Amino acid sequence: MHNLSSSPHRCALCNVPLSETNDTEEHIIPNSIGGRRTVRGFICNPCNNNRGDHWDNAVAKQFTSIALITGIKRQHGDVPPIKFEDKDGKTIALSADGQMKLTGKAVVTESVGSSGITTNIRAGTDKEADKIAEGFSKKYNKQGINNIEYSKKYIAEEISEDVEFEFSFGDKGSGKSYVKTAMALASKNGISIDECECAKDFLVNDGYPCFGYYYAKEVLINRPEFLHIVTLEGNPKEKLLLSYIEYFSFFRIVVCLSRNYLGKAFKDSYALDPRAGGQLDIDFNVPLSACEIESLYNCDYYNPEVLGASLKNVLSLSPRKMQS
Repeated sequence: MHNLSSSPHRCALCNVPLSETNDTEEHIIPNSIGGRRTVRGFICNPCNNNRGDHWDNAVAKQFTSIALITGIKRQHGDVPPIKFEDKDGKTIALSADGQMKLTGKAVVTESVGSSGITTNIRAGTDKEADKIAEGFSKKYNKQGINNIEYSKKYIAEEISEDVEFEFSFGDKGSGKSYVKTAMALASKNGISIDECECAKDFLVNDGYPCFGYYYAKEVLINRPEFLHIVTLEGNPKEKLLLSYIEYFSFFRIVVCLSRNYLGKAFKDSYALDPRAGGQLDIDFNVPLSACEIESLYNCDYYNPEVLGASLKNVLSLSPRKMQS
């Protein structure tokens, strides 16, 4: 472990001195995908609000559908709903409570029978149905019709075909969020960005992305069913400071913070199940040497079969019901 310097902390992104007025509580893993643990003395409030939020929003957008399917719980705010169409053209909304509901305009039909006028309202939500019913009640009350009965029922409806969800590997903004996450854990361990030349070049100078996708070997020794994890390992023999990041148990990358690390050998990690927020105790081993970093950057450790199998397993964890 490194001890924090006695000198004032400085923002990792703009290098201004941090104080009680401009320091911020930064989530190590973004809150937008369920992270809870925070670090102070890392970046200033303006950098957090401008660059940090922009990068983390890119990650939120990248993983929105997966976050909703798996039912993660944010520390602050719900995951925003998304809308998509099935192959019959039905518009469906998936919300943070895990419900899949038909959307679109409500359908209202009226029929006249021996028992009076029957109005049927087909709506996607209780609130929408209640609002329409209230309007009809006012209409009939004005006509002197007061014996109005109102009842609701819920109809389950299957989606006609498989729904296709898109997933991307993100953009430059999400890449900077990954490296910021690794750097946040480094800061928690008393390591400054000046000791992390690869991360600094990418985050501050807009240099070469210092990470790559890693599906070559199992990194987690006691893998749970579902997790987010960020690890940090200082290896002075190889002069490497590496971080392994895994989101939603299928998105896996290694960040190279430094290739000139000369500090103590150590390991640290932060892992949680984002569906409940509980922290997990996970052991790990990142089997990369200094001579393999260029292969990491060249995506030589990307394996679409492992990625596909991992993603399929994650999607099987949380079947969703369809309501209309």
